[in-house]
Amino acid sequence: MALTEQKKQFYEHVFSSILPTNAAIKAKYSPNRARQTASDFMSRKKNPEGMAYLDGLRAAQSKRVEFTSDDWLREEINRAYQDIGQWLEVEKDGTRKLKCKLSELPLKVRRQIREVGSDPFGQVTVKMHADQPARNNLGRYLGMFKKHNEQIGQTIADIWATVNDD
Repeated sequence: MALTEQKKQFYEHVFSSILPTNAAIKAKYSPNRARQTASDFMSRKKNPEGMAYLDGLRAAQSKRVEFTSDDWLREEINRAYQDIGQWLEVEKDGTRKLKCKLSELPLKVRRQIREVGSDPFGQVTVKMHADQPARNNLGRYLGMFKKHNEQIGQTIADIWATVNDD
């Protein structure tokens, strides 16, 4: 069954980052039933054609911006297991300094830097993105958190081996 223009409008609104309930209202579905309509439309079981249309919109965007789910996964793994320690050296007086200029750090290390500043003593400070949110994102993305604490059995190392192109 082909999608109506109204349903296409709904999925286009969802795709452009509008919450499904709001997307239903914006696509001119009844505000009183918007929540149920959105729930039905976002169900792959109840509405496979609509979800396929939404998947197509996402795939086209991914191709346009040249960013895939593997790219996202690789970045999250880098963030989750970042280690700036190999790029620092500790002086005899206990001060720390980078072994090289920031611009000479590998791109995957620079991407993990959240902020560069200095402390009251004039030392350069480097703050990295937090690793715990990245680990949580990975766990959710990979389906590692199941009911009753059942795990999927695939380790991050296994997944890293499949997406790492270094």
